[in-house]
Amino acid sequence: MGPYKYIIGIICVAILFSGCVGEQNVTPTPIPTQTSQVTATVTPTATVAPLIPEITPTGNKILISLDNRRGFIPVTMTINAGDEIVWRNTDTDTVTLISKENLFEVQMLSYDRQYSYIFKKTGTYSFYLENNTALNGTIIVESRAAVQTSPTPVKTTDVLPADVLYVEARMETPTSWGFENYSLDSLKVQIFNQRNTPLSIKAQIVNEGKVLEERSFTLEKVSSSYQFVNEKQHFIKNTNVTLRLMVQGYVPIEYPFNIVERLN
Repeated sequence: MGPYKYIIGIICVAILFSGCVGEQNVTPTPIPTQTSQVTATVTPTATVAPLIPEITPTGNKILISLDNRRGFIPVTMTINAGDEIVWRNTDTDTVTLISKENLFEVQMLSYDRQYSYIFKKTGTYSFYLENNTALNGTIIVESRAAVQTSPTPVKTTDVLPADVLYVEARMETPTSWGFENYSLDSLKVQIFNQRNTPLSIKAQIVNEGKVLEERSFTLEKVSSSYQFVNEKQHFIKNTNVTLRLMVQGYVPIEYPFNIVERLN
C-alpha cells in the first residue's frame, strides 16, 4: 500500500496545483453597464394668428328709399366699409325688408319708418322685399383707402327728420313711344318747410342715376314753399323717376313720383 499512497499523493498535489494556476490565469468577463439615454422633449411653438383690426364706423349715413312697387331706390349702392345704410319706407303700405345673408332679422317698416345697419366687412350683399321678391337691392362694400399720414376728419351727417318737409311729387303717366321707351312730358313738385328754420335745398329729378333736371333754393321759415315743373320733355328707358332732395347738413333723400292721369 505504500507505493499507492505515494502515487495518490502526487495526483492530489497535481490537481491542487492546476486549480491554483487556473484561478490565476482566469480573466473575469466585464459586466456591461447600462447607460441611460436622455431624450430631449421639443416643445412646439404656438402659431399666433395675425390680428385683424375691427373696422370702425365712418359716421357716413346713406339713405335708400323702399317702395313695394318700385323696390329699392337706388337699386345698387357702393359704399366703404364702416358706412351706415339707412332704409326708409316711402310707401304708404308697410314694407318687409329681408337680408339674403341674414345680416339682421326681418324688418317690418310702416310708412316713414326706417332701419339702419353699419357694414363692417367688405363684400356684396343682397336684399329683397317680402311683399315683392322680384324687387332686389344690392350693397357693395369696398375697403377703405390706406391710412393717411394726415387723416381728414369725417363729417357726420344726419337723416332729415320726417316732419321737417312736406313733399308732393307727381307726374303724368309717361307716354310709351316704343319698346321700353317713354316720354316724360309733365311733372310737378311742391316742397313745404314745416319748421321755423332756414333750409338750403338742392332738388334733382333722377332716372336710373341720371339727373334730368336740378333746382337750388332756400326755404327761409315755417310754411314757406317752393314748387317747379319740368323745363323740357325727357325720353327715358323706364318710369322709375324719383325726386332727390339734398338738404344742407343731411344725407340725401329720394321720393318716388306718384303717377297721375292729369296734373291739376
